[in-house]
Amino acid sequence: MTNAHTPASRRAHRLSLPGLMLLICVFGGCGWQLRGASDLPPEMAHVYVEGLSRKSRFVRELNENLAFADGGVSKDPQSAGVILKVHNEQFERRVVSLSEQGKATEYELIYRIRFELRKPDGSSLLPTQTIEIRRAYFNPQVLVIGKSQEENQIRVEMYKEAVRTLLRRTEIALSHSPS
Repeated sequence: MTNAHTPASRRAHRLSLPGLMLLICVFGGCGWQLRGASDLPPEMAHVYVEGLSRKSRFVRELNENLAFADGGVSKDPQSAGVILKVHNEQFERRVVSLSEQGKATEYELIYRIRFELRKPDGSSLLPTQTIEIRRAYFNPQVLVIGKSQEENQIRVEMYKEAVRTLLRRTEIALSHSPS
């Protein structure tokens, strides 16, 4: 019969607590924060989106990111600090390599969103530009259902990255914009 609270296990537990506290202090002091958690400028807290449905995956991801800063996607442009006008959104899937039998073994996913940002008064904040995210993945023609789920997960991650890129560009544009 062994006791889980032997002196050696208590000593190991005590040694790990100072190490944990040190890590917390180091990460807190260097400005590290959870992904998505950020202090956005007040103008970015509420964004109105033109050109995409509120139910689109991109808009849902944008809303989720803005929620970390107590904001969200606005239902009308008058209550927004920034207006995002989406001109085009596109997903491509192309074959990168084939097996000896001529079946696709590697794909590349490409997500593009072409947009511009305006202030509520109609003035331009960012001219029309494109965010492009690319991902390649291996598809060995086995476990087809699992691979389609993997592709869906990759697509979700691509939307998330595009939203983070958009928010960074918006934040930079706002910091360089005259008030």
